[in-house]
Amino acid sequence: MHLTVLSRSAAIFTTRRIVEAARARGHVVRVVDPLQVEMRLGRDGPEIFHRGRDFPATDVVVPRIAPSISQYGLAVVNHLQLLGLPVLNGAPAIGLARNKMRVLQLLSASGVKVPRTVMASEPSGLRDMVRHVGGLPVLVSCSGATRRPASSSARPGRPWNRRSRPSCASGRTPWCSSI
Repeated sequence: MHLTVLSRSAAIFTTRRIVEAARARGHVVRVVDPLQVEMRLGRDGPEIFHRGRDFPATDVVVPRIAPSISQYGLAVVNHLQLLGLPVLNGAPAIGLARNKMRVLQLLSASGVKVPRTVMASEPSGLRDMVRHVGGLPVLVSCSGATRRPASSSARPGRPWNRRSRPSCASGRTPWCSSI
């Protein structure tokens, strides 16, 4: 089987492990950087290229789309699906997984117990957020358009000080969960 892993680099640990595991099972694997993929739509239908040439032959695509390239990476995944290629995780699933509050909402609506969680539009109301989840201990995370979420925790007797208190950069959304 020919596998294509969409990833920024074959050196990324998770990508490397997928490649190693697939090759150990006898599969042919190629890592393709989604930012080096060109998509075309037109009268001839959808087409896709890698570095200006035809996209490599593949039986299945395994997307490893970094948050830093979500919009373009998910467009590539959508395009591959439009072409009828099997994709392990489609763009809607990847997009949903990136929205932590929506995942918690769906789990809760399905009867799965989730920790008390509060999301706010800005981090200035941190004390209120902690109160809304029932007090300490809590995990506070800031998620948004940056590469990785920032998080911090506080417990009774170990409150935040200036250095450990989480600070959300501009454009990042704070959320707080009981732990």
